[in-house]
Amino acid sequence: MVAATSPAGKRGRQSKDLTASAELRTPFFGLFCATLLVTLTFGGSTGQGSPSDGVAQLASVPLLALAAKKAWERGTLPRAAFLIAVGAALLPLIELVPLPPRLWTLLPGREEIAAIYSAAGVPLSWRPISVIPSATWRALGSALPAVAIFLGTLTFSRAQRLAALALVVTVGVASAPLAALQAFGGRESGFYVFDFTNTGHGVGFFANANHFGAFESCLLPLAAAILTSLKRGSRALLLAALAGILPAVLFGLALSGSRSALAMGLAALLASILAFGGAATKRLCPWGVVGVAAALALLLAPLMLDLGATAILARFTSQDIAEDARWAIARSALAGISTYFPFGSGLGTFPDVYPLHERVADLTPKFVNHAHDDLLEAAFEGGAIALALIAAFLSWLAVATHRALSVRSAQQGRHEVLSAHASRSIGEDPRESEAFAEVGRSWRIALGGAIVLWLLLLHSLWDYPLHTIALQSLFALCIGLQFAPASSSETVRPPRPRMRIPFFPA
Repeated sequence: MVAATSPAGKRGRQSKDLTASAELRTPFFGLFCATLLVTLTFGGSTGQGSPSDGVAQLASVPLLALAAKKAWERGTLPRAAFLIAVGAALLPLIELVPLPPRLWTLLPGREEIAAIYSAAGVPLSWRPISVIPSATWRALGSALPAVAIFLGTLTFSRAQRLAALALVVTVGVASAPLAALQAFGGRESGFYVFDFTNTGHGVGFFANANHFGAFESCLLPLAAAILTSLKRGSRALLLAALAGILPAVLFGLALSGSRSALAMGLAALLASILAFGGAATKRLCPWGVVGVAAALALLLAPLMLDLGATAILARFTSQDIAEDARWAIARSALAGISTYFPFGSGLGTFPDVYPLHERVADLTPKFVNHAHDDLLEAAFEGGAIALALIAAFLSWLAVATHRALSVRSAQQGRHEVLSAHASRSIGEDPRESEAFAEVGRSWRIALGGAIVLWLLLLHSLWDYPLHTIALQSLFALCIGLQFAPASSSETVRPPRPRMRIPFFPA
């Protein structure tokens, strides 16, 4: 039998609650939430250098400066976190370093540039690896919000991270009624945020219906992580959240009219059930979970079919996947990769350079702004270095996901042992129990973030969600969740600055 909570334990819990409340009221956390809100609502454009992206980038500058300062004051960053932050800026900076003519003319694919200089009678000058430096500068600027969100997340406690995730879920739930107004208003609806968008579909704060669907799908594992991480979540709270969040997400997916959104939503729902279903059934009896799920399915299925799910399902049969334009774009992108490999054409240059390598048989009247496959586009623009960075990140993410799953298994095993001994009145140390529970709540947050990372990476194989600042910022937030949260003393009372450099002892 678990020991009863003593008065001292109650006072300790109240003290922790007060500390968590103080953490959520700090100016830095307020700035973080404001920046995150701006990036999620203004960063949904698919065109690099759009005015809305500029708003998100400018809003992130104060957070970036303060987050870098706070991360420095904490001392040495985790080695993996340091490498991720450096890697995000390393490739574009390398591509922008000016090279002498004798060197850059030897790079693959630069013969045409040298010929243009020669035909114009202009002497060769110093040029960087990027064939369009201004596009690479814009790509570097678009990464500012994501880096700021990532560094800020590293400095937050578990309570602050939960509040940040709650903000993301709130924006996603609020996007569903906006998407309904957009879809029901038709192509002339005045509720669209961007001029160039998927008219006739619900897109929320995004320009692309696929990206809106990806965002809505990510809400499922994040919401599950939040609900199963609350210390004293009641059955009523869990039921209310399920009845509010799940319909909003499902309606958003249906309103998007996107096949990718439907596929991603099903994958997110399955991953959330496998990862957090056991924790949810501890608060609701198994029959309660089944009953709630069945009731929601019966109520929502007809509405989803009417809102657009039927049209999405019809597209799977009426449109041949083998004839999708993505295959033609991929063939032309491979031609460009062979031209510029192993150095690439430069980050952000794909829209301008791709037409030079588009095959006649693959010509399309539509403007091709991305390869619809981020792996191909990374090889096109960043060459071998980009592929190496992606491989290194995937290796790290696999290790981080395995770590979160290992803690999950340990938590479940401990719960089974305590349940087996409960009838024998075998007690446990309350302090040990609380410490173990705290670890459990942290792994749920990390695991929810890991699911989102894998979902967005999977979606990137046939689309370009991570080329939007909004989903870049969400991606960066979930990367930060894979690292241990800061202690309350660090978030409420910052320690004295310590000048330490990662990899080197003090």
